[in-house]
Amino acid sequence: MTALKWRDKHEVAMLSTYHSNQMITIQSPCGQKLKPEVILAYNEKKGKSDLSEQQLMSYPCRRKCHKVWYKKFFR
Repeated sequence: MTALKWRDKHEVAMLSTYHSNQMITIQSPCGQKLKPEVILAYNEKKGKSDLSEQQLMSYPCRRKCHKVWYKKFFR
């Protein structure tokens, strides 16, 4: 198990059972940077979960109404 605490713009703590603590050099607009393999894998996969969260935030009323149905059912 790999436990990692890393800081780029913000401090990030991650746990991984799959990745090692290997650092990978990437090219950015500011030049070359070293980033952990765990961070790069997370950034590749996070798009799908972030997209679903963004879509849910568009409809906050629907989620609030969904929580109240059981009160009416039991009365």
